[in-house]
Amino acid sequence: MIVVWNVLEHFWPYWDVVSVDWNAELDAALADALDDHSVDDHVMTLQRLSAAAPDDHASTSCPGQTKRARPPFTVDLVENQVVVTTSADKTIERGDVIVSVDGRPAAQILATEEALISGSPQWRLFLGLERFARGPSGSTLALRVLRGTTNLTCTVDRVDHDIPDEPLHRPIERFNDGVYYVDLERASMADIDAVMDHLASAPGIIFDLRVYPNSN
Repeated sequence: MIVVWNVLEHFWPYWDVVSVDWNAELDAALADALDDHSVDDHVMTLQRLSAAAPDDHASTSCPGQTKRARPPFTVDLVENQVVVTTSADKTIERGDVIVSVDGRPAAQILATEEALISGSPQWRLFLGLERFARGPSGSTLALRVLRGTTNLTCTVDRVDHDIPDEPLHRPIERFNDGVYYVDLERASMADIDAVMDHLASAPGIIFDLRVYPNSN
């Protein structure tokens, strides 16, 4: 805790633009560390300390920590509910609302993940959703799901591989009102050049920058 605190204290260049009581964060981290009994506990304490300095380029890991697997689905936050966007398990369907996992409310699980992530509120939400309900490799999740107006319970296995997203739109798509959508992760520069005249005269363009652009 002390080493990490000192590295940020003396070399992080943004203390003049954030309102963080870094001395108080050291006190909190040392108190938090007293009940750590495993590498995983130690990593979480380090994550909470680093999250207090809001820098979305920071991440924390440690050799020996438990390998985490993910649910067989991806989620997003829709109208303050955790909603399935892609599923690799036939038990769970796109559009299902995750109410709870292993008896814990989905919103609480998401908030716990966000508290361990350094960065802006938007970045913490993005990564929190990506890490939602992860757990030990080979473990299962007991889910309570809302599908329409029907409450369902089911159990699914966590998986050790990523679940590919199902994009809602093509890389470049024109909507009925003439507005264009351009996903800068997937649309190549050649694709953009091919419709540049249309983009130039469009009433609006939505550039999707939720993932890094690909030199375009």
